[in-house]
Amino acid sequence: MDSQDDQTQLLEALLGVSLPISYVRFLSERGSNLVNGLPVLGFPLSLELSSVWGATELVRAARPDLPQSLVAIRLLDTRALCLDLRQQPQDDAPLIEVNLGKQDILPVCVHGSFERYLEEGDRTQRRIERTLQQLEKRRVQSYEQAGYEHAGKGKLPRPHHWRTLRSCVHDQVIGLTAVRYKPELNGLLIDVFIATDHPSYEEGHGIRALTMLILSDAYRSGGSMRLTFTPNVNGGRVPDEFVDLATQYGISLEQAAEGEVTHEEATNLFALLIGLPSEVQELVRNRQEAGTLTLEGLSYIIASGIWTIEEATWILTNAPRPEGILLGTDLPEGRLLYLESLSYGRAALAITRLQQRILVWLREEVSPEQQEGIYCLVEPKDNFCILRSNRDFHLPWLIDDSTVVVKPSQSLIVLPRPRSLISDDKAQLEADIKLLQDKGTERDVEALLASAELKDSNGIQKTLEATLQGRGIYLLFLPLTCGELDEEVDKRMAQARVVRK
Repeated sequence: MDSQDDQTQLLEALLGVSLPISYVRFLSERGSNLVNGLPVLGFPLSLELSSVWGATELVRAARPDLPQSLVAIRLLDTRALCLDLRQQPQDDAPLIEVNLGKQDILPVCVHGSFERYLEEGDRTQRRIERTLQQLEKRRVQSYEQAGYEHAGKGKLPRPHHWRTLRSCVHDQVIGLTAVRYKPELNGLLIDVFIATDHPSYEEGHGIRALTMLILSDAYRSGGSMRLTFTPNVNGGRVPDEFVDLATQYGISLEQAAEGEVTHEEATNLFALLIGLPSEVQELVRNRQEAGTLTLEGLSYIIASGIWTIEEATWILTNAPRPEGILLGTDLPEGRLLYLESLSYGRAALAITRLQQRILVWLREEVSPEQQEGIYCLVEPKDNFCILRSNRDFHLPWLIDDSTVVVKPSQSLIVLPRPRSLISDDKAQLEADIKLLQDKGTERDVEALLASAELKDSNGIQKTLEATLQGRGIYLLFLPLTCGELDEEVDKRMAQARVVRK
C-alpha cells in the first residue's frame, strides 16, 4: 500500500466517513489542485485550512447543526464548498455550499457531481489555453503585417488591429474574445467568443462580463456600437448565450442569424447591463437629440467607474449642461462654465461620500459575518437624494456631539450644498431650508449637507443656529473643503475626456 492510499485511509478514519471513488482518485492523482482558478483541497493532511482535514474540522465547528458527513474541499470567505456524503455515495458525490456565518441558511446544492465538476473545469481550461495559443499566433502575425515588433516592443496595436480581451475572476479566465474595429463596418468585428461561469459566482456572470468588455471596447474604438461576428464564432451567427442574454433584458436581436448586432440593440443592452433606470435613459435620449450626450457614452462612463449611476442621475437632473461634467467637455480655459460644472459635480460627489461614511459606520457596528447583507441605498430625486438602510444608523458629521438615529422605517432626505463662502449665505440657507421643508414628511429625517468651509467660519455659526432653530433640519458638515472636492471632480472630468481612442 503506497503513501497516498495510507493518507486516504487515514483521512477517512479522522473524519469518520467513506470517501467516494471520484474524490479518492483526485487525491491519488492530484493531491490538491486549482479548478476554475480556485483550490480544491486535499493533501497533505494537517489541521491547517489549506488541507481537507483542517477545512472540514472548521466547518464542523462553525456549523454543529449540520451532519458530520460533509467534507470541505474549499473555503472562500464565509462559504465552504463540501462533498455531500449524507447519502453515503460510493462512486461520486454532489457538491453543496455551506454558509459558515449564519446557521439559519441551509446548504445549497451547486453541482450534482464532483467528477463532472472536475471534468468541466479541465475542459474549460484546455479550451481557453488552446484559444489563447491561437490568438497569440494571430497577434504575432497581425503585428508583423503592421510592421510592429512583437513581445511588447514598438507600438501597441490600434483599434483596427486584432486584440485579445480577457475577463478574469480569481485569475481564472471566464471570458475571452478577439476583436478589431473595421472601418468598412463602422463597428467591431469579433472572431472569438468564449464565456464561462466561475463556480463561486452567480450563474450568467461570465457572459455578462464578456459582453460588457466587448461593448466598452466598441465605444472606445470610436465607431458605432455595431457588432459583427465572423464565421469562426457560432458559424457566423450571434452566439446563443449572447442572444439569450439580450432576451433576458427584453431585447430581440433581429439580425442574429446573420451575425449582426445593430448599434441601437448594442446601445440598449449596454445601458441595461449597467443598470441604468428607464427614467435616466429617457433623460439621456432627450440630450442625445440635441447632440450633447449619448446613451452609449454615459454607459461607458459608468461601466468604467468614473461616475456612479446615482451621481450621474443627480447631475443629469440638476446640472444645466450635464455633458460638461459627465464627459468632461468643460475645460478650465472656459472658466465660468468650468466652475459651474465643478459646483454640480462636487454636490453629487458629496452624497457618495455621505453614503460611504454611513456604510463604514454600519459595518463597524457588526461582526464580519453580519456585514454581507448591510446596505445603504441612494435614490436621487430632483434636487435631493434619499438614503435608506436596512439597519439603524447615526447621522455623521453633525455640528455637535449629539446623536441622531435614522431607522430602517425612515428616509434620510439630503440636500447637497457644498459651497464656498459667499456674501449671501443666509439667503441661500433660507432657500435651501424651504426646499427641505416642502419635500419631507413628519417621519423623514431631513439634512442639509455643507462643506467644511461653513463649519470653520465663526461668522456663519450664529447664522446657522438662528436659521435652523426649531426647523427640525440637521446640518451635516463634510470633512472636505470645496477645493478638495473640486480636485476629485476635475480628475473624473479629465478621465472622461480621454476615453475614446
